[in-house]
Amino acid sequence: MHSKLLRNYSLLCVAIVAAHLIIVVSSCSSGGGGGAPPPLTTEQVAALLCQQNSEAYFINGSTLLDTCNPGEPILTVPTLPAQVCGPDAPIYNWYLASLRANRIQVASDKLQRCYQKTIALYKTVTGANLSASYAQFLAVKLSDDCQNSVLGQVANGQPCTLHADCQGNSACLPTPEDLTQLTCQNPPGGKCTVQTEKAVCGKNMVCKDDKCLTRSAAFKSLASSINALKASGPCDPGENQCQGCLACRPNAPGSTETLCLPRAKEAVTCSDTSQCDRTFYCDRATKVCTVLPTVGQPCGLVGNGLLATEVCAVGLTCEQHKCKKIPLVGEACDQTCASGNVCAKGKCVASTGAIGQPCSQGSDCDWFSSLRRWNYPAAEPPESPYYCVNETCALKKALNEECAISLDCQYGARCVNTKCESEEGGASCKQHFDCMSRYCININAGTKMGQCKAATPLI
Repeated sequence: MHSKLLRNYSLLCVAIVAAHLIIVVSSCSSGGGGGAPPPLTTEQVAALLCQQNSEAYFINGSTLLDTCNPGEPILTVPTLPAQVCGPDAPIYNWYLASLRANRIQVASDKLQRCYQKTIALYKTVTGANLSASYAQFLAVKLSDDCQNSVLGQVANGQPCTLHADCQGNSACLPTPEDLTQLTCQNPPGGKCTVQTEKAVCGKNMVCKDDKCLTRSAAFKSLASSINALKASGPCDPGENQCQGCLACRPNAPGSTETLCLPRAKEAVTCSDTSQCDRTFYCDRATKVCTVLPTVGQPCGLVGNGLLATEVCAVGLTCEQHKCKKIPLVGEACDQTCASGNVCAKGKCVASTGAIGQPCSQGSDCDWFSSLRRWNYPAAEPPESPYYCVNETCALKKALNEECAISLDCQYGARCVNTKCESEEGGASCKQHFDCMSRYCININAGTKMGQCKAATPLI
């Protein structure tokens, strides 16, 4: 349950903090306490907006503690390389271009205060602290510093590149008269998804339960759901009805009655691993909470059908259906190594995934995978600008550079006749897959080549 709620928190944070933008300006307000922070350069603002959009900052390199078993570490979050929001990052460059073109304007003192408050807040919003921290979270995210630090400057009908460029609650969408171009427009509204949130609801609203809500209404709805969680009593295992570290599970071995109870540390009937303590798993065959297997033991099996997964105790990996210790730096490996390391030439070596670092596969260099794994963005971020070549992380090819396949090319480009070519709005295309928007205009109208429809921005 908590991962789902944290995801909702993060979605709303992205919507609040990174929904607008503009050139660096000093705000007259000193709300939030203390004097005004020092002014930022345009590049620093772009990096800060990028970090807040990805929310890579609040747990970067830190150790998450199990608040249901106080003091027990769950895992250490890997330190993401500096280029996550550096000059090669698409999100950084999108913000930088809009800042330099005066399409977005930033009150840098408010932006910095919002950033610092959010960092401090996220250190408390985990596990059992979730409900207790909610009032603080609501106050910070709806504060003047977070709501009004970034403002769009582009009026409806004018060209844009990001939703953040647009004034008010407008969105950056393909122009009806020319689908190859993007302009600021009133959002259409209607049924929405997390992925279509800004395009359907507008940049200042949130999609919750398939409906467009104001941020304030969405927060209040989420708060109401949290406050309704039970501390005890009967519950439905198919619903999120229990507080904090409790799970809806049978109250004794063999019992069919389900109550809000601490996660099981004994062999009780279960339907999902979330009903068991983190040192246990819900065995697929017996449907009983079972101690996680250790080194040399057969891997446990959880899930159903094609979604079945093999599991082992914390710190172990499952290879050839048996649990084994995860290799450390310098130790022999097949595929898996401890966090922060990669398996290259049969041995675990340290790697941050930065350019020039060792790798064995593309995901070793894909720091956006780290963002997707540890955070819950409103939409999938663009592909990483890095890939693995000759066991070394390298920058993908830019437009007009030589390529072998489209995976060699940077975001927004594809490989055509050994050259990286644009797949953005207005580019030539023969099929829908040639376009970033996955829509090629006029390919069935008897013309030799069509044109790519402009893709709706991610941010």
